[in-house]
Formats: sequence, C-alpha cells, structure tokens
Amino acid sequence: MKCSAPYIDCTGASRRGIALVITLLMLSVVTITAVAFLAVSRRERVAVSTSGEQLDARYIANVGLNHAQGRLASRISAFTNRAAYGGYMVSTNYGNPYFQQGVNYAYLQTRNFRHLTNVSYYANSNFTKFNLENAGDRESYARLLGNLYYDPRPPVFVSTNRNPRLPPDFRFYLDLNRNGQFETNGFIWERDRQGRIIGNSQRFFWGDPEWIGVLENPDVPHSGTNRFLGRFAYVVVPTSRTLDVNYIGNDAKRLDVGAGLPRDTNVLLSSGFLRNQGVGSWEVNLAGFFGTLNTNVWLYSINDYRYETNIAVRSQGLTFSDAERVRRFRQGPTAPQSADDFYLIDSGASDLVQVNNTFQGDFIDGYSDGPLVTTVAQIRGRVPDNDRPNLAWAGSDLTNHFTGLNDWFNPTLGFGARITGQYTNQSVARTSPLSTYDRYTFYRLISQLGTDSADGRFESGTHPVYSDVYRGVDSVNPNGFYRRAKLNLNYAQDNVESSSIDSARVTSFQPWKPLQWFTNAASRLLLSEFTNSLPFFPPGQARSVPGLPIHGSVRVRDANNLEYLTNYVYDSQVHRLLQVAANIYDATTNQLLLPLQGPVNQRVAFPTVLRPLVYEDARTPGVLRLHSFEQIGAVPNLNNPLEFLLARDWVSPDLVTNGAPHSGGSPRQRLAPSLPEEDVTSAKRGFNVFGLPWVVGAKKGLPNFNQALWQTVFQPTRRLIITRPTRNSKIGNSELPFAGANSGGFRTEYQYILSFTNLVGIEAWNSYLTNFTRPVRIFATNVLEFTLRDETLPQNPQVLVERRELLSLDLTTNNWAAKQYLSGGFSRNTNSPQYLAYPPQIPANVQTVRNGIYPNGLAIGLSFIYDPIRRLALPLTQTNEARVAISQSNRRYLNPVVSAYATNQLFFTIIDNLSGRLLDVVTLRSVMVRTNLISTLSFDSQGAEQEFFQEQLTGPPDAQMPAFWSTNLVQNNRTRGMDNQMLASLGVFRVPPSLWRSPAGAGGLVEDPQFSIDGLRYFLYGTLPTTSLDPSYADRIRRQYGSNLVVQVGFNPSPKVFMSDRRMANDPLVHYTRDDLGPGYFFLTEAGYTEIPHEFFGLVSGADFGGIQLATNFVGFDIGRS
Repeated sequence: MKCSAPYIDCTGASRRGIALVITLLMLSVVTITAVAFLAVSRRERVAVSTSGEQLDARYIANVGLNHAQGRLASRISAFTNRAAYGGYMVSTNYGNPYFQQGVNYAYLQTRNFRHLTNVSYYANSNFTKFNLENAGDRESYARLLGNLYYDPRPPVFVSTNRNPRLPPDFRFYLDLNRNGQFETNGFIWERDRQGRIIGNSQRFFWGDPEWIGVLENPDVPHSGTNRFLGRFAYVVVPTSRTLDVNYIGNDAKRLDVGAGLPRDTNVLLSSGFLRNQGVGSWEVNLAGFFGTLNTNVWLYSINDYRYETNIAVRSQGLTFSDAERVRRFRQGPTAPQSADDFYLIDSGASDLVQVNNTFQGDFIDGYSDGPLVTTVAQIRGRVPDNDRPNLAWAGSDLTNHFTGLNDWFNPTLGFGARITGQYTNQSVARTSPLSTYDRYTFYRLISQLGTDSADGRFESGTHPVYSDVYRGVDSVNPNGFYRRAKLNLNYAQDNVESSSIDSARVTSFQPWKPLQWFTNAASRLLLSEFTNSLPFFPPGQARSVPGLPIHGSVRVRDANNLEYLTNYVYDSQVHRLLQVAANIYDATTNQLLLPLQGPVNQRVAFPTVLRPLVYEDARTPGVLRLHSFEQIGAVPNLNNPLEFLLARDWVSPDLVTNGAPHSGGSPRQRLAPSLPEEDVTSAKRGFNVFGLPWVVGAKKGLPNFNQALWQTVFQPTRRLIITRPTRNSKIGNSELPFAGANSGGFRTEYQYILSFTNLVGIEAWNSYLTNFTRPVRIFATNVLEFTLRDETLPQNPQVLVERRELLSLDLTTNNWAAKQYLSGGFSRNTNSPQYLAYPPQIPANVQTVRNGIYPNGLAIGLSFIYDPIRRLALPLTQTNEARVAISQSNRRYLNPVVSAYATNQLFFTIIDNLSGRLLDVVTLRSVMVRTNLISTLSFDSQGAEQEFFQEQLTGPPDAQMPAFWSTNLVQNNRTRGMDNQMLASLGVFRVPPSLWRSPAGAGGLVEDPQFSIDGLRYFLYGTLPTTSLDPSYADRIRRQYGSNLVVQVGFNPSPKVFMSDRRMANDPLVHYTRDDLGPGYFFLTEAGYTEIPHEFFGLVSGADFGGIQLATNFVGFDIGRS
C-alpha cells in the first residue's frame, strides 16, 4: 500500500509492520533456542545413555571377574591345594554330553523347565547344529532355552554382510584369534590338515572364550520374563606360568645395533642372539620357543632353525627371523643403552671405571657375548672378563613394550597368519584351517607367553603414604615419589625411598645386606596392597607416616561421617608379602653356607631369620604397628639356648594394647616410641608377641614344624539324689520322686560335677628324602590359659576356674631320618620366668586329676563340684554341698550357662647345635571359646533337641545322650532331661553300657545296671522283680535300699565335649600363620553334635564323625568316643 495523499493516516500500518518484524524475530529466537535445547538434550541424552551403558558394562565385567575367581577358588577347594588352580582357562558354557533330545512329554510342560542340567547347544555329540526348520529340533531347542541356568549361553543372533540370505549368525564366542572359526573347548577329536580324525581318543583343548549370560533373576532359569541383562567372557592366564615377551631375547653379538623393523613382513631377518651363562632373562631363546609352538610354521624345513654360537655369525631361519622381529618391535629404531649409560642415573655420575670393575670382576658374563662357558674352571678364569660396559647392553631398558594380546596382530610384525592357522610361505600352505594343531596355535601362545611383568624403568606417582594426611599438606615433591619401579637385585641403592632422582643411586655397587634388602622390598610389597608399610619420614614433612597396623581396635568414620569400630589383624596376606621379600634374598645368596664342622659331613645353607618389632603410634593409641625387623644370628650360648630365646618377654598382643599389669611394668611402656621411628635402641626391643610370626627365609633340606594340636575336653556329670521321709515311705507306681509330684513326700535334688582336661602336642618333620645328620635341638614352650565361667546372669558372670600353665619341650637328635616325624612329650616348667607364671586361680581343695605326660603330649585336668545357685566351684569331698531341689512348686529355674575359654600360645624353634643358627621358628596363638556348653549336649548331629516322652509296646527304647540334657521345662525347675534320667534309672529306657558309667569321684557305687534299676524300684515303690528272683539277690536289694533314707540313682549321664584346634602344615615351607595351617578349630560332643570346618570333611571316617583318630605318633587319645 502506498500512502501519498496528505489525508491518509499510515501510522497503523507502520505499527503493524514493526510488530510483524518483532514477532518474526522472536519466533527466530524461540526456534534457535528450541533447536539449541534439543541439540543439548540430545547430546546429554546420548551422554547419559553412554554413561549408563559404561556403568552396566563395568558391573558385568565385575561379574565376570568374580566368576573367574570363583572357578579358581573352587578348584583349590576341590583339590585342597592352593597351587591346584588349574592354570590357563577361558570362560565356557555349561553343556551336558548326555542331553536328552527326544522326550516323550510335551516340552511346554512346567516340569521340563526344571531339568536344568539337560542342556546342550548341539543336536548330537558330533556337534551338529540344531535345524530350526525341523519341528523336532525346534522342540529340543525350545526345551534348551527353558533350561538355561548354569553358565548359560545367551541367544544373541547378528545379521552379517556375508550373505543376506543366510540366517543370522549366532555369536556365542569371542574370536580372539581372528580366524573366523569357533575353536571349541574341552575334549574333542584331534584332526589333521585334511580334517581327518587322528588317534583313538579325544584330547583336551582350550579355545575361544564363550560368552556367559547374566540373567535378570539369577536364581531362576531363563524364560520370557527372566531375560539376559548382559554377557561376559574372559581368559585367565597365570603370570607365574608364562614367559614375559618384553624381557626375553637379545642381540648380544651386536650385529644389528639400532636396526628397525623393515616394512616388508616377508623379509627374513638374521639374529645376533646368544646364550651363555643364563644370568639374565634376555638369554631366553625366543626362537626356540617359536619352533616348539608350531612345527608346521616355524620348523617346516631344516633351514628354519639355524643357531650359531660363533660371535661373528648370525643365526638364520624363520624362527630367528620372527624372534628378531619381536626384539626390534620392542627396541624401535633406537640402539639399546650401554651398561654405563644405564647406571648413569642409578649411580648419579658416569663412572666407567667403577662400572668396568663391577662387570669385569664378577665371574659373570653380564653381556652374554661369550666366550661360551662349559666348565667351572672357565667361570673362575673370567677375571677380568671381556664385558665392555660402554657398548650396547642387552639388559638395558627398551623403549616399547607389548601391552596385550592385540599386539600380536600388529601389521608390522606379520604374525597374524602364523598364529591363526592360515600361513602360506612361497606358495606353500604350511598350515591348514582344518588342522586342530594349527587352529589352536594362538591359544597355546598366550597360555605360555605373557606381558604382565611390571615395567622396570623409572616411575613417578602419588600414594597416600607419601602425603601428610594428618596435616593436609603435600611433600616437597608434589608427585609423591620418583624412583626405580623395581629394586636392583644385585646392588643396594643408597636412598631407595627418596622423592628425588637420587632414590635409585647405587654409587658403590655394594651387595644388599639381609636386613637392608628385606625392609626395602617388604616396604614396596606392603604398599602394593595396603596404604601403610613400615614407618618413615617423607622428605619435607614434619610427621612420620605410621607403620602397618597389625592388632588393636580403632574408631573410624565413613563417607557419611558415621563412626564405627574396626579391628586390625596380622593377616596371612601380610606375612606372604614379607615371606616373598625374605625368600628373594635367600634365593640369591649363599653367604650362610657353613664349612664342614667336626664329624658332621653335611653342609647347610641356613635361612635368614628376622624378628618383628612393634610400636604404638601416639596418633592411634591401642593399636600395634609394624616398626621394623631385627636380624637374628646364632644363639650365643648353645648350652642354654632358652636363655637367649626367653631373654625377651613373650606376651599376648592384647596384653600390650590393654596396658595390663606386667612384671617390670606394662609391656606398653617398653614399646618403641612413635617419634622418631628410626630411634629404636636395644632397650626398646624388650618383648616378643605371641602369634606374630617371625620371618624365616625358605631353604631346602631343613627339618621344619609340621603340626600342633590343642584340645580341651569338658565332662559334666549330673547326679540325682532322692530323699524319703521314712524308711517305710512309698509312692505310687505312676509317680516320680520329685517334690510335689508324688503322694509319699519324696523329693529329689540334682548336683553337677564338672571335669576338664587340656591336652597339648606338637610335631616336627624332616620332609625330605635325605637324612639330616647335623645335631639339632627342638625347643617349644606353650602357655596354656583356661577359664571356666558361669554366665547364667550375663550382667554378672562369675569365674569358676582360672588357670595358667607353662609347658615346655626340649628334644635333641643327632640324626634325623628322612621323612621322619619327631614329637616329644611336654612337661610342666617349674622354673618358668616370672612373667609367664602366676598361681593358678583354683578354689581351695579343688582336686587336680589326670595330670601327666601322654604319649607325645601332655594332659592337665581338674574336677570339682559345681554349685549353680551360688555359682561356685567346690572340692569333690564336699558331696553334701551344691545340691538343688527339683520342685513342682513355684520355683524359678535358670538353666546353668557354663562357658569355656582356652587360649594356647606356642613358641617353637629348631636350633642347629653346631652353629647355634635357627633352622625354624614358629609362634602361634589358639583361642577356643564355647559358650553354654551344657545346652549343646541336648543337640543331635543335626543340631536338633532329642527327647523321650513315651514308652514303646515292643520294649524300652534305646536311650541317647542328648535326651538326658534336654532343657525343656516340665514344670518350674524340673526339665525333660531330668525326667529322662530318672526314667532311665528305673529301666524305662534301655541305656547302652557305653553311657551307663559311674564317673570317678561321683560318690556312688559302681554297680551292675540291672541291680541299680531293681534297687531304685524297691526304694520308691517297694516292689521286687517277680521273674526268677534269687533270694540272695532280693536280700542284697533289701539291705542296700530298704533301710536308707537317701539314695543316688544309678544312672548319672556324663558326656564329653571336645574343643579341638589342630594346625597342620600342607606345605613344609608354608607354616607360619594360622591361615596356612589346617583344618583349624572344630567342636564335637559325645552326643554327636558337630561343628567341623568344611575342609575337614575329607579326613573324617564314618557318617557320625565318631572315632576320629587325629594322628599317629602324636597325642594318644581318641577324639570321637571315650
């Protein structure tokens, strides 16, 4: 519209135009904002989805890790051998070779889905796949899907681009060797190059890992409502059973120094490999490994392996070519460092003279470049040798490392066809995809050649131990540490834990001292598993980092600031790390090999023995921590080794942390100070801790500790005493003589007699096939502490008996035969140190019984009358005391709760009598606790109570011990167990002779059971047997029972309770912690109630666990029955 006339008003149109423009602009802004919002939302949605999928993948990976660990643990448990974990393995699906394909009833029936072991992924044993176009195969396959439960194979089908007309591919395996075929696992027929079966039997093969599905509800089988959430597959490669490809092979002849890999993978390379004394891992022959890995590939012709020992001639053939390719792949285009350059950083300065002196004067061909050594004389003649530390050294660091399985398929290596069974060389097919031997080459390779050794070059990083967590400040070096990743096995480093480059210096090239090596190696090993090791001061910090806690309780707070109490223990994992550190040193030194002495013609390499020192850090009172170690040499006085071994007090860890009174003050007063840790004088090393093992380096050929047994046998006896008003009083035939339960005024009282016996025995063993002809002395001391408490009132427990005994063993032998066990009897040590002996806490006049030496052991016993009302222990002579009336009246009954606490603390050592050196040292603590001992007697072998309430028409039933200790109340303080005891004494129940016995000191007469039954019936009911009664027999009953007002029933149940702790070595060289010894603690009652660890089942004879002979030539007693 055009507004040209003066009388036309265009203001409205202008405004509308402006409004339209603004509207369009706003719409544009809104559109841009919406688009931006959508883009951001899409990006965030994708990010959230990706994060969720990554989290799910992490969880599924953890499931796979736990699955692999469970398989390893199950193998160890099945074979009771920690080394029997099976080695290399892959994930596999469960399959039943006896799969029932044709079942008469319809597969949709519910019961079919409960055949969880009826699973097979093939239609028959020839691995024929199911044909889903066939109705019968579809039915079997549907049945299979309903039975997926154990390690199931999830049905995952993928459409591929090979041929769209083919059905989807079932991807149930992980094709690690990339050959496009499934290498099955298990026993299969071995086939040749043409696919024909070889031999008459199947062989076991590990092939492709198989995917294992994770069900939404893993406790029920797979179904339409219980689908798979994910799947996992894994390969387990034991590092200890593989060679590390990063540290083998060399170019010792230095013929191709610094040469890189050629681009053409078909070019054959020559090798400068040489092996001489085998002093380094670089002398392992990788070419020889390839030759034995697959002879079709690497030994196809005679020229494939041509090893030359001449220093100037190269080794030839495909095997050496591939070994050289691997070495150059690791080396890159850079020449290896010389030994002088390698130690340039380590020594702090280039000192070629010092390096020359070291390499040329050590009798070792450190450069592995010859001349070849074939005799001992040639080794001794190698001073000075021809090692030139200024030349490239095969033992130096290389720039590149193999990091995983995929590196073998790197195109520059050219290994892909060789390890997948598809290798062709010069138009000759050396391998065949039909050959089992060729197809499984890659899996044989990765099961023997790994990449898991840690990098030995310098490292820097952070660790909690290097930060002052108590002040919240960092050290001078913000990275925490800078050091060699590995300790130098040959030369001691000057300042191994410094935060500067000086930490790796080996300026003087001095060999390690035992304690120096051990503390440094142990510190690193402990830090690899824990946040603490041995205490030290990081540079630039004002306070020390505390040592590893090993005992005590401390309050800590979690992420939510909630406080809780945690306990520290010296775990077997800690000791294993310390043992590794000591074993490495003892395996690399022969300094302890003594010359021949006197008439003895046997030399022995003695182990390094290290005694742990503990301390208490002021920041965590009540917690024992590792401080350091003291190396123990020879015993100074061979005539009295106990003077040395017992010179420092032996205490329990609880005694230290609790600050309990002690001779010479509390042991806590003699703990090493928390600051400074390195200031530990001899006066601060004043005690040993029971149960804290010493570290003994592993040496072959030495006798060792084999087993120890501690057992506490508890035997309660309940007597029933009946009193009548007059000699002529009688009760009805259906009545029992309990107060208020009869018309004759009879009353009954019960009385407890408690006995216990503690047995101790040890055994040593020469586990080798040769005699040990040096004179040795076996010494052991065992501190036995036993407490019996009345805990009927938990808020006010009373000690009935508290006893401590110091037992000693001292045995000498001059010729220890091969495979011979030695065990000597313990005896009481009346000359014990003051801190180990205190008067036994026993009530006056309580009799000690069964006190003497058993065959190869010692038994110490005690018996007394137990008063459950006053909660006292009384002498056996006070037979009229501690009787409790059984009443029908309103009388409160408290079942007596008696608990036993037995602690044994053992120190054992074997000493070489010629040198005074310690051959073995063991210290163990055994703690056995059983609460409410009497109540356990009412349980059978399944843990259920047994009772007798009725008589049987066919005759009296056989009685069993649990019925006499039932605590179910009949009325007031009268229990079913007391009723059963009375009925058994009257002959209502038939009591086996093994149960009918009068215990020593019970006060009753040892009588014929039938006479006792007849006499009690006459005493209560005035009746005598009516069948064939001998007049003299009747007169005896009248004389003994007719005139008495008080009589004790004939049957007094007296079962036994066995608390046993047996610690036996499975490996002669591994026997220093409780966890390394088995079977451990177990509990038995004569009634048949058992609590036995799972690993002990295989040693038990008989279903009732009765009559278990713990050992021969050991403690002479039968644990099952008396």
